[in-house]
Amino acid sequence: MINLATYNIQYCMGLDEKIDPDRIADAVGGADILALQEVDRFWERSEDQDQVKELTRRLPHVHHVFAPGIDVHHPRLGRRQHGVMILSRWPILSHRAAPLPMRPHPDLFVGQSLLQEAVIATPEGVLRLYNTHFNYGDEALIAEQAAFSAAVMRQALQAGGVWGGGNIGRDKSNGDDPPPMPETTVLVGDLNVGPTSDAYRILMRSGLVDPWVSLGQSEEGVTSSHLDDKRLDHVLCTEDCISDDAQMWIDTKAVGSDHMPVWLQFQPGAA
Repeated sequence: MINLATYNIQYCMGLDEKIDPDRIADAVGGADILALQEVDRFWERSEDQDQVKELTRRLPHVHHVFAPGIDVHHPRLGRRQHGVMILSRWPILSHRAAPLPMRPHPDLFVGQSLLQEAVIATPEGVLRLYNTHFNYGDEALIAEQAAFSAAVMRQALQAGGVWGGGNIGRDKSNGDDPPPMPETTVLVGDLNVGPTSDAYRILMRSGLVDPWVSLGQSEEGVTSSHLDDKRLDHVLCTEDCISDDAQMWIDTKAVGSDHMPVWLQFQPGAA
């Protein structure tokens, strides 16, 4: 069984408004595969920390990939970045990220969001993991981001890995086989909407299922945010990830962010 967790860490700022990467590591260090959102590099609000470095040295995962949605000049430290990150105990065979649709909002801050893809070789089989953070407050935009994400996931399966085709010379491939693009898929992240939203329904129609629902767990009184009353953070997957012994839970005791870690214990290809 694989333990997977997704966590919007709000640049390691807890409910007490203190920046503390240790609390993040303590909450999710037991995950085999970990998806994080709102990871900062060199922002004043997070004490100019390189949180990619701070978290990777605290967590036991051997492999990690970071994708900045916001990537701007920093006058002293090179780049100021904010984005998503995947960590894994097992090799990440390929990685890429696609920018999600965005548009200005008269009343809300809108930053560039991403759909991050990692193909991971687990002992249970190769799986495709998507990590994302949809924008806040504009449900029409969030629905567009969901539709775009569904299209990217579908096209990735049709097109294959990050390289392919005929006449692949050693100078192009380094002599390696093309990385796989497995059907087994998990989409995780802070979608900023609950299970009654248009965005959620779009993702359900794309061929994913919600383990929380499949495992018969109640929505009553359930939240994944300390500041909201519904599941904003989700783990969605293809049906072959759901078996009778799969388990899913939300760590309501974690206070290292305004969100809570969401966990799925599963076996890829189990169904």
